[in-house]
This record gives sequence, structure tokens and C-alpha cells, in this order.
Amino acid sequence: MIKRQLIALAITVAVLAPTAHGAAAVPAQKRAAREAFLRTAEVVDVQVVSVGITLPQRVELEQGGVRRSAMFKSMDLTDSRQIRIGQEVQEGLRDSWTFEIAAYELDNLLGLNLVPITVVRTIGDNEGALIDWVDDAMPEYGVSPEGFDMAAWEDEVAKVWLFDYLAYNIDRTPENLLLIPGFGVKLIDHSRAFQRFLVPMRPLMRFPRQAIDRLRALSEDEIRRSFSDYLTGEEIDALLIRTRRVLDRVDELLAAKPEDEVLF
Repeated sequence: MIKRQLIALAITVAVLAPTAHGAAAVPAQKRAAREAFLRTAEVVDVQVVSVGITLPQRVELEQGGVRRSAMFKSMDLTDSRQIRIGQEVQEGLRDSWTFEIAAYELDNLLGLNLVPITVVRTIGDNEGALIDWVDDAMPEYGVSPEGFDMAAWEDEVAKVWLFDYLAYNIDRTPENLLLIPGFGVKLIDHSRAFQRFLVPMRPLMRFPRQAIDRLRALSEDEIRRSFSDYLTGEEIDALLIRTRRVLDRVDELLAAKPEDEVLF
């Protein structure tokens, strides 16, 4: 089906897909209200989800006559094995709910609107990440869906590749890249993000202008403060290096190409 074909293109190393309109930005007031709901609504049901090695739970929340689902993750694991990406080697692999919070924080800083609203909450005896359920994810659909456009989809994929490089998510799969109406994207499952690798896994050739402007405006101190509760010092150091490399890459491309071929 075409859905899986598009997602496969988004997580591999070539953009060949047909215009997506992308996900509409969530107004700040609505975002704040949804964050407050996730933090304070009554938990009325909890069920273990049958997929995922970190035993996520689907949580039903209710407040003021409104009922919504969310995903709760509380696992924080460290694997001592050595992992390799290209020529880079890392000792140990962290798989942690704190990366879910860091992913949402990064998405907010960049203004990409790719990651569902995520908050820290305690469910039962466990502190973890409570992630807003993506209930408008598109199911499989036909071969020629209406409203689909190559150029905008390529821009959407470029946003994903930028985010996944900065967050260094080594676990992007078709199952955790969701299409939503308008052919936008929602990214879920970041418990294996923020590894300490530095070399991009996919080519970085085009960039969302707003995200780059925001990256340029952020100081090292601001980045450290934003992530200090969720990432280790080494993980923040690697994020800072990747940020610098993104900006250097943008400047390199702008010196060689027209601006509208680099920024959108």
C-alpha cells in the first residue's frame, strides 16, 4: 500500500515520493491546555500495549467530561553492548523514557510540530513520559490518494531527517512514523534517541527555515538548560556538536546554491 511506501522513503536515504500539506502548527494556548490535561486528568484505565520491548501502557484520562488516550513509558534501561553506526562506535545503549521528554522539548525548540505533546507524570508508582495519543493517524489507503503532492512531501521528509539527526534516533521504523490527514507526519517512540553519534545517517540537503533560524538563535547555555533534566552531560555535548554541524552544513550549501534550494 502507498502509506508504507511513503514511510519507507522517509526513513531511508532517498526522497522519491509524490504535495503534502504537512501538519498544522498547534497554537500555543491549545498546546498548553493539552499539556495541563495530560498532567492533571484523572487516570480511569491502564492497559499494557502488546507491542514494544519497553512495555508501554495505554492510559485513559478523563477531566471535565473530556476523555482522551495517552501512551505511558517508564522504562529506563542501559545495555552494555557496543553499537556501531557507520564508522562510529558507542559503548552502551540507553533506552529511556526521559528521551521522550527530550524529543518533545527539541521539537518545540525547532517549531517542527512533529512530536506529540509529551509530559512528565507519575502513573501508579512509576515516573515516566505521558505521550498524547495520535488518534488521527491515517490507515492504509489506496494507490492514488487525493491531495498528495511531491514537493511538500519532500519538505516533510526533510524535517524528519533534520529532527532525527539532531535527536539521533537510531530506531526510526515504519511503525513509529505516522501519517496524519493532510499528509503530515507525527513521530513517536524516541526512547532510543539521543545517542552520542555525530555523523548523519541520511543526507541533509534541505532545511526548514524556521527551525534553522531558531537553532541559530539558541545559545549553548539555553540548550544545556533545556535538556539538563533529561539528558546526561555527554548526550548534551553530542547534541551541541550535531547542532553546530547542521548550521555549518546549511552555510556550506548556501555558499554554493540559491537560498530557495536550501531553505523552505
